[in-house]
Amino acid sequence: MLTTSIKTLLAEAWRKLGLEPVSFSVDPSERPEYGDFSSNIAMAGAKIARSSPRNLAARIIGNLPQDAFAKVEIAGPGFINLHLKREMIHSCLKEILQDEGKFTAEKIGRGTKLQVEFVSSNPTGPLTVGHGRQAVLGDVLSSLYEQLGYNVTREYYFNDEGRQVDLLAQSLWARYRQLCGEDVTIPEQGYQGDYLIEIAQQVRDDIADAYPVFDEDAKRFFRVRGVSVIKEMIKDDLEQLGVKFDNWFSEADLHHRGEVDAALKALTERGGTYERDGAIWLRAEDNGGIKDSVLI
Repeated sequence: MLTTSIKTLLAEAWRKLGLEPVSFSVDPSERPEYGDFSSNIAMAGAKIARSSPRNLAARIIGNLPQDAFAKVEIAGPGFINLHLKREMIHSCLKEILQDEGKFTAEKIGRGTKLQVEFVSSNPTGPLTVGHGRQAVLGDVLSSLYEQLGYNVTREYYFNDEGRQVDLLAQSLWARYRQLCGEDVTIPEQGYQGDYLIEIAQQVRDDIADAYPVFDEDAKRFFRVRGVSVIKEMIKDDLEQLGVKFDNWFSEADLHHRGEVDAALKALTERGGTYERDGAIWLRAEDNGGIKDSVLI
């Protein structure tokens, strides 16, 4: 729709020059600094106008309405780069919203399965305003793909395994022991948020003084309790935003099913890993990847 509107404005600017009609194109610009759209009208019509493309471009620009574009530039041999005003974009959007039946997206997806994973904040604390922004953007992107005919699955990936979850467990246990009257310090790099006090109070009400020491049993209990409560907090926030997911994926499930160990073993057998500085690295650069990275 925007392309059609711009072509109409350029064609009218050309008509005002008193020249015979010319065939030209309007295309989205490849880079932001080149504007929103670019046209070859000056180069396509240079022979008809008996003028250099750049001089002709300047004459065409002089006939364009001042209220449609934030900036219009001549580039290279005579391209016209057009920076749209927001008002022009908003006008097109309003027209689409007012007459939904008039505008239909081409179903280029043809039912192709497409997964959009977004937000995927670790279940170690509540969502932030930034996460809310990610949620809205991801949901809008998913809806756009659906309009284009894709079979979209919205996925939230819970990174609920590893050191950060162990720190959550120990931090929650520390808050729990503080409520039991002990002077226990939250671990270095642990989680300081007041939300853990609320969760710890719930735990204290439920189990009293059951875990005086942070041993393996305590770690398992506080991992499960902390992650499960925070997951529900996250889901509730997203529901209030009106953002729904088709799949809530748990990284911990991969570990429990042994799939992570199996994948690591397969990579090692194929020479895809190596050890350095006490860590296991993925051999990415030798196999076309950008950069080797730590796996474990």
